[in-house]
Amino acid sequence: ALYDPYPPPTYPYHRALSSFSAVVQFYARSNQLDSSQNLAARMSSTDGRCCFGCLTYESAHHLFVECPHFDEIRRRTTNQIISRATTILNSRQIELPLTRIHAFSQVNAESKVERKQELRSV
Repeated sequence: ALYDPYPPPTYPYHRALSSFSAVVQFYARSNQLDSSQNLAARMSSTDGRCCFGCLTYESAHHLFVECPHFDEIRRRTTNQIISRATTILNSRQIELPLTRIHAFSQVNAESKVERKQELRSV
């Protein structure tokens, strides 16, 4: 009985393309990323603000969704996802209304404008 004969439970990150991606997903989901906000709560060595110059607290959500420092990466990734999805749908002759794709892009653009306005008002 040295080893457990049962496989570990499956989690959303079990299909990650790399072990690094799986680790980042695991830490993000379990609130263990070393964001400034977490470090401030644990060690009081920082004020918890974003290390990329934002005037907001650096949480996993801020880093992955809101931080303007990563806007270009998010834009490129969004475009790649839309392009790949369109290619797959076209190869299977499934039509997706372009309004949905444009609506997704529009929501991203509107949230960026709102963030910029918030930063200016601070």
